[in-house]
Amino acid sequence: MLKLNKKKLLLTPGLLVGVLLLASLPLVTQALFEDGKKNIYIGSEEVIEGNFIQTGGIVDFNGQAQKDVIIAGGTINITGPVKGDVIVTGGNIKIKGEVEGNVRVAGGTIEIDNKVGKNVTIAGGTAVIGENAEVGWDVLVFGGSIEMRGKVGGNIKGGGGNAILANEVGGNVNLRLDSENSQLILYPQPNIKGNLTYRASQKAEIKEGAQVAGETIYKPPAPLVTPIKKASGVSYLLSKILGLLALIAVGLLIILLARKKSKEVGERMLDKPWANLGWGLIYLIITPIVLILVAITVIGIPLSLIVLALYLIALYITKVFIGIALGQKLLKWWSKKQEVSLIRAMILGVVLFSILVNLPFVGWIIWLLGICWALGAMVETKKQILKRIEG
Repeated sequence: MLKLNKKKLLLTPGLLVGVLLLASLPLVTQALFEDGKKNIYIGSEEVIEGNFIQTGGIVDFNGQAQKDVIIAGGTINITGPVKGDVIVTGGNIKIKGEVEGNVRVAGGTIEIDNKVGKNVTIAGGTAVIGENAEVGWDVLVFGGSIEMRGKVGGNIKGGGGNAILANEVGGNVNLRLDSENSQLILYPQPNIKGNLTYRASQKAEIKEGAQVAGETIYKPPAPLVTPIKKASGVSYLLSKILGLLALIAVGLLIILLARKKSKEVGERMLDKPWANLGWGLIYLIITPIVLILVAITVIGIPLSLIVLALYLIALYITKVFIGIALGQKLLKWWSKKQEVSLIRAMILGVVLFSILVNLPFVGWIIWLLGICWALGAMVETKKQILKRIEG
């Protein structure tokens, strides 16, 4: 009979994140953070030659970035120029430095108030493109409150609660405002060079002076009959239930194979949420890019397909660890005990997360943040295992 090496058994549930780590390691070797709760200050005289990758409670970046800036934190202020892209997630985010590349932001309150050379992608509670902003290409925005006060060279697409347009748009505007009293307001300044297409509970309030060169197309909210019928259908409900049961079954298997490591991942998620969220966002974005680069070469196609399969599996099982972390937090709070059943925690957390991600409007944001949160913790835990084995 073959004997299983105990260390290899511990690696089995996390093999996929080990592959992710190896695939993207060259692109993140300049990461310098140790504690996601620390505050970080970069002075205006500092020049960052490589990629700036950090997490912290409060991050003030006033320096000059020669490449990309990637940050996760509670409060993030970027006032210095960035020659590459800006990728940020956090609670309160202000980007007032010029960015030559793209800006990708997810958070609570977001304000961009300077020139952006390429595209802007925003997902948050409040999303503001300030009066001093000038976006070279397109804007994709999702938020409860949307304010577009700066110039946009290309198209504006997205949706949310309410929206304000108050400046020039070089292309088309296409917005879906799905809240009960949603409204689009065009201030006197807008000059939309293309079409204005929007869906809202009421027609837009267009101030005198606002101009739309193309067509203005208003679409009332979609009737509720279709989604209600879909949600109440037997096949739809059955698929949801079976999907949830399958995820719980996978979670039970992971806990049985690696109870200690599963608990460690859950605890790491709770101990350093911002650090894990930042790393998870990096791996979520960088891994597909690496796979594309590897697949360009003929000999790299098999490897890229294998890693792609592992990447998709990793994204799936992140929901198990989200469940473990959420369940542990809730059970400890409810029972006032430090030790709780890992299986009960996983089941409770998985059910709760499944409900949250199906909420309208915000469900996909919860899903994205949860996936990044767990993926970062999985990678960091795997790094610690590998260090212990090598030692």
